[in-house]
Amino acid sequence: MLLSLSHSLENRVSRNTNEASSFNHYYLFNDSTVNQGVLTFGNTNEMRIGNTVNLQMPLRKELNWDWYARYNWELNRDLEDIDSKINADHYTSRNDIANNKQGRFGFLYLGTKANATLFKKKLKISLGIEWLDLHRAYHYYGKTSDLNDNLTYWLPNVSLNYQRITLSYSKAVRLPSFYQLVAINSNLYSTSVTIASPYFNNQVENNYRLHYFNSFNSIKLTMNASIGYAVYDNSIGSKTSYNVASSESTYERYQAPGIDRLYANIHLMKRFSQSKSWNISVVVAGYGSSNLTFNTVNGEENKAQSMYGNLTNTLNVTYKNKVTVIPTYGIQMNTVSNAKQSVNFRDITNVSHNIGAVFRLDDIRKFRLETAYTLKNQPQSLRNERANLHIVNASLYYPIMQRKGELKFTAFDILNQNQDIWMGGYGNTNYYQERLTLRQYFMLGMVFKFLATPSK
Repeated sequence: MLLSLSHSLENRVSRNTNEASSFNHYYLFNDSTVNQGVLTFGNTNEMRIGNTVNLQMPLRKELNWDWYARYNWELNRDLEDIDSKINADHYTSRNDIANNKQGRFGFLYLGTKANATLFKKKLKISLGIEWLDLHRAYHYYGKTSDLNDNLTYWLPNVSLNYQRITLSYSKAVRLPSFYQLVAINSNLYSTSVTIASPYFNNQVENNYRLHYFNSFNSIKLTMNASIGYAVYDNSIGSKTSYNVASSESTYERYQAPGIDRLYANIHLMKRFSQSKSWNISVVVAGYGSSNLTFNTVNGEENKAQSMYGNLTNTLNVTYKNKVTVIPTYGIQMNTVSNAKQSVNFRDITNVSHNIGAVFRLDDIRKFRLETAYTLKNQPQSLRNERANLHIVNASLYYPIMQRKGELKFTAFDILNQNQDIWMGGYGNTNYYQERLTLRQYFMLGMVFKFLATPSK
């Protein structure tokens, strides 16, 4: 028998300061202009404590039985200070609408699991079940009524592994997102009201996963792929109502029906040549996911499917470890498709392409030169207008300290065209974002290799 004990502790405390001054023109109150400034200060505390006792009992050489008890305790706390001014010179406190909330949660697991190896270790079977006693204590600092409840669940799990294929199933329980809880109605902004939504059910998840890994030595191919499917018994949806004539709107979250999620990834590497002169290989990597959400706009509920995927293809060619060329091509796509088409909802699709190459010269009079060029095709507006960006980078290295270090000079985005753009949708909102990002710069630095062996 083997008895093991484990303990973990994680604590995060942060204070966030967000100052936002906005000038907005609303068609409201006789076409008045509203000049509003808002100051928000937030204190966040997250703590997790875990304790586990595990007893492993070998019954036979091919069979062992585990019994365990686990207790996890979690704390989440968000406190806000809000100051606002509307058409005024001085700020006034709006702590009456501060979304102050705290959650304390206790997870007690009692479980058992049997592990067996059969058919000369070709087949591995794991079968288990655990009982969860979940206690929740929500405190809203007088903003609304607190919530205390205690629920129990039976959570089975099973895993089958045959050679290089693994099929697994597990059942789990998730807390509702603490971020999405709203303790009190808020009229911080003149034309919008956020309705309190402090109470949601736990989310029961049934998760299925298939994984495959293999190395085909005869054809020099490595494959790693997996697909997963998760079903949830409920979700949190968003509800919005708005008046176009007055610009007034309300927003709240509500308990929505169950949803599912599908995700998959693949990684392939094929070597065509591996010798003293030539090294040639191809890597193909991709990821995709599909999620469902429920949204209600002006009393009309709709189900939206959000899909995201990316695929990257890379060819690596090296000659005598002196010259390296790496052409690449990538495509990325995200879409939002609604089950019902109406004036309240709009589908959106965003596809971005990039193609380029890396060129590298090694040991040219001790110098190493790396250059990279990428052509990015991406949207420039919600109307899906497109633009081509030419991103050129270069780095020059020189060894020092008996090759344990390198001096490095880098020129990034030489043509000064880099942009960080994202387009997507949620509910009845389509958005186009241009975020600040690093553009053209030059940098001189030193790289030190701690594990390198000095050379003459």
